[in-house]
Amino acid sequence: MAKKTIDKKIKNILLRYREIIENSGIPVERMVLFGSYARGQQRKDSDIDICVVSSKLGKDEMTEMGKLNFLHWKLDNRIEAHPVSSKDYKSIATPFISEIKKYGIEI
Repeated sequence: MAKKTIDKKIKNILLRYREIIENSGIPVERMVLFGSYARGQQRKDSDIDICVVSSKLGKDEMTEMGKLNFLHWKLDNRIEAHPVSSKDYKSIATPFISEIKKYGIEI
């Protein structure tokens, strides 16, 4: 996991988003910022890529992604949530998960 820092405003948005997710009934094991914001290469039009890891996720990725992305709509529409089950995050070494573990910033 990267040891970088992120903008305080973005961090506060993501902490609020985590609270919204948990209040919807999805316990969040971890949230990891990745992509351009984690690399410090974001532009004005960049989305905020966030990996949401939970034991309640991993059954229907498209439905879960839709729900997670609906939850952020009024908070900040730049957020793009990517659901990952706790089991997959711990045990599967896909390029996607490997990238998040190597370069992501845990929130």
